[in-house]
Amino acid sequence: MNADEKRARALAEELKEWVGATLVQESVIFIGPGAPYTAQFTMYDDADLRRARDLGLLHERTLKIHGATRTDEIPILASNEGPKTEA
Repeated sequence: MNADEKRARALAEELKEWVGATLVQESVIFIGPGAPYTAQFTMYDDADLRRARDLGLLHERTLKIHGATRTDEIPILASNEGPKTEA
C-alpha cells in the first residue's frame, strides 16, 4: 500500500463518524449532524476523496437541506461503513 492509498483509507476511516464529505475549493469538508448540519475542513484534498471513492470505500448520496422556503440537494460522498444517518 503506497502513501496515497494510506491517505485515502485514513480519510474513509475518519468519515465513518460523519454524514458525508464534499469539496469546497479543492478541500475536503466533512459534514455532520447538527442544526441543520455541521461542517469541518480537513487536511484532505480532492485527490484523496477521489482515490477513496475509486477504492470502493465511499459511495455517492444526496444530502437534503430543508430551508424555510425550499429544499436544496447537495451531492456528497459517504462511508460504506459509517452511520446510516438520514441525509
